[in-house]
Amino acid sequence: MRRWGLPLAGLLGLLVYGALLPLYRTVQPEGLSITRSEARQAADVEARVLGVDVDRAFAVTTWENSDILEKEFRGDAARWRAATHDPVVGPRLGGYKVTYYRPGLDKFPPWAEVVVGVDGKLLWALRRLRAEETGASPSADALRPKADAFVRSRSFPGAPSPVLEDVRPTVLRGRTDHLFRYRVAPGIPTGGVVFYLGVQFAGGDLAGWILAEEYADGRSFRGDSGGNVMIAFLRFGLLFALLIGLVAVFLKKYHAGEAGVETAGVVFAVMIAFCLVADVLLATLTGYGTGLGSLDGRWTTFASAGFRFLFYDLPLSLLVFVAWSVGESVARERWGARLASFDAVLKRDVRNATVGGAILSGAVAAPAVAAATLLAGLPLLLSGEAWPALGNGSVIVLGSSGGALTGVVLAFLDALAGASVVLLCILGSFWRKGRIAAGVVLAVAVGALTIGIPSPVGPTTAGIAAGAGGAAAAIAVFLASDLLAAALSIFGAVLISGLAPLLPGLAGPARVGPYLALLVPLAVLVVVGVAGLATRRRVEYSYDDLAPHVKRIMERERIK
Repeated sequence: MRRWGLPLAGLLGLLVYGALLPLYRTVQPEGLSITRSEARQAADVEARVLGVDVDRAFAVTTWENSDILEKEFRGDAARWRAATHDPVVGPRLGGYKVTYYRPGLDKFPPWAEVVVGVDGKLLWALRRLRAEETGASPSADALRPKADAFVRSRSFPGAPSPVLEDVRPTVLRGRTDHLFRYRVAPGIPTGGVVFYLGVQFAGGDLAGWILAEEYADGRSFRGDSGGNVMIAFLRFGLLFALLIGLVAVFLKKYHAGEAGVETAGVVFAVMIAFCLVADVLLATLTGYGTGLGSLDGRWTTFASAGFRFLFYDLPLSLLVFVAWSVGESVARERWGARLASFDAVLKRDVRNATVGGAILSGAVAAPAVAAATLLAGLPLLLSGEAWPALGNGSVIVLGSSGGALTGVVLAFLDALAGASVVLLCILGSFWRKGRIAAGVVLAVAVGALTIGIPSPVGPTTAGIAAGAGGAAAAIAVFLASDLLAAALSIFGAVLISGLAPLLPGLAGPARVGPYLALLVPLAVLVVVGVAGLATRRRVEYSYDDLAPHVKRIMERERIK
C-alpha cells in the first residue's frame, strides 16, 4: 500500500484541484487569443501613428488590469461573469499594455502607452508629451469639433455610444492640453463606478485616447498594496534572519570539521545560474513602474535587475548554500537514505532505479501539493475573508518578457530553495533533536513564506495561508519518499499553480506557451523516471558514500 501511496495521493490531488479551480479562477483572463509578441506588433503600428520612433524607444510589455473594477466585483463570481460579456466593462478588465520610453531621458512620463485587448483590438493609445515641450494653447471650443469628429470616425471597444460630459484643460508654460471626457453607460450594475472615453489633445494636436473608470462620488481608489508591502518586508526579514543565523551555525560546524562545502558549492552555483536567468526574464516586469532619478527606461530596468540580484538572489543563494551544508551535516546520520537519489543526480548518475523512482514519485505527487494550496485557502474563500485574484503566477506568465518560461525557471528555484532550507535544514535539524512537532510547525511556517507556490487568491495573507498548505504537503512527500521527490513535487506544484488557472481562458496561439511550459517539464520527468526504473539498478546508501565530515562526526560519536 505504501508503494502506491504517492500515486494515489497525486490522483486524488488532481481531482481535488480540478474541482476547486473554478472557485479560484474568476478573475483570470477570458478569451485571450493573442500572444505578447502579437500584442507588441499591434501596439508598434499604433505608436508609429502617434509619432513615436518605435525603433529608438525602449518598450516594455506588461499585463494591465483594472484595479477599480477588480475591487468592485471582488468575491462576486456572477457579477464578474456578467461583466466579461458587457460591451463597456468587458474590454476594460484586462489587456496587454505596451509602454514606450524615450532613450536618454528620465523614465517618466513615458513616450507613449498602447493597450491591446484579449482579442487583439486596440483599447487605448496615448502619446504623452513632456512638460517642457511646447505647442499651441487653443481653447476648448476650438478643439471640440476635432474631438467629436475623432469619436465619430471609429468604434472604440469598451466605449460604445460615448456622450461628451466635460472638458479638463491643463495649462502649462509652453502649451495648453485638453482632455475631452465622453461618458459611456454600461449594461450591468457597477455600483458607484462610472466609465469614460477620454480624447487627449497636447496643444492643438490629437495625442490619442484612453479608457478610464472612477468613482461617481469622487473618492480616490484605495488598493491593497499596504498588506503586500508588509508581507514583502516580512519575507526579506525572514530571508536575512535565516541567513545570519545559519551562517553562524555553519561557521561553527565548519571550524569543528562537521560541515562540508563541496556539494553545497555545486548547489550554490546552480542557484546563482538560474537566478541570473530569472533576472533577465523578469527584468522588464520588475523595472516597470520604478523610477531612478534621471535614468531612462532601459537603464532603470538594468538597475532594477541588479538590485534584485544583489539584495534578493545573492542572499537567497547564500542561504541555500549554508542551509545545505548545515542540513547535510545533521541529516545524513538519520536520513542518509533520503539523500541518496539527490546525491546521484549531483554526481550526474541519473539513469538508475533509485533516481527514477524518486523522480516519478515527485512528478505524481505534484498535483497533491498544488491541491493542498487550494484546500488551505478554501475556508477563507468561503467565509468571504479572501477572494479570487490574478495571482503572481498569472502576472509573471502574462507580464514578464520570458512568459511561461519564466514560470519554469522560478519553479526550479523554489524547488531547490525549499528542499535545502525547509526540508533538509530546518526539518532535519529539529527532527534530529527529537523535536518533531516543533520542526514540522516551523518548517511549514518558513515554507509558507519561502516556497513560492502561486495562489490565485487575495489578500496576500490568504496567499500565505494557502502556501502553508503546499509546504505541509511537500513535507509529507519528503517523509513518505526522499528529498529529490519532495523537491520535484514542489517544482511540479509551482508549475501547476502558476499555469493551470490561466489555461481555460486561453485560445488560439496564446495557448501554446503555457501548455508547453506545463506539459513538457512534467513529461520529461516522467520519461527520465521510467528510463531510470527500467535499469533496475539501485543506488544504495553506504558508509563509503558519506562525506568526510560526516564520517568524522560518526567516529566522534562512536568514541563517545
